[in-house]
Amino acid sequence: MNDSRLRSIGIAPAIALCCATVIQPATASTLDSCALMKQADVQAVFSPRTFDQGTAGPPQPGTAKLAAVATCTYTAQSSNPRDTLSVMLMTRRSPDGVKNVTIEAMKAGVVQLKGTPVDVPGLGDGAYWASMGTEAFPSYQLNVRVGERYWLALSTGGFKGDPQRTIQALTSLAKTVLPRL
Repeated sequence: MNDSRLRSIGIAPAIALCCATVIQPATASTLDSCALMKQADVQAVFSPRTFDQGTAGPPQPGTAKLAAVATCTYTAQSSNPRDTLSVMLMTRRSPDGVKNVTIEAMKAGVVQLKGTPVDVPGLGDGAYWASMGTEAFPSYQLNVRVGERYWLALSTGGFKGDPQRTIQALTSLAKTVLPRL
């Protein structure tokens, strides 16, 4: 084989890899909830608790028909299990818009689960929170729709906590995460 043909064989895979990377649709591997909501962000709003480095859940790759989904959970352990608190961000990116996933439809789902959605003005294109836990193990979730493609769900789970402070903390986290999308 001549030199120019060898060079073209060696360069072709590199060009193909480069182009495939550039034009490949975004997948869950590029959707990183731990990069959107960082440990320092969580610690700042839930101080004086100290949280771990965060654990990314198994990503759901996006396709032409399925949304990409990524999660990240931070946990503050305590010698008393009743003081343990977990904070999670679930990020969902639709491949072509979330026209059928409206705030109203999501709120209706909360009502079916015996929850009461409460509007949170000034976040994304619509937001609400709901308590989905029990009195013994409260869990609060803040849901935020962003544009036609993104849906964020920030949630907490723990044995005790002030509901108003928790919602304020989740709202503050959402305001930190939104510009990072």
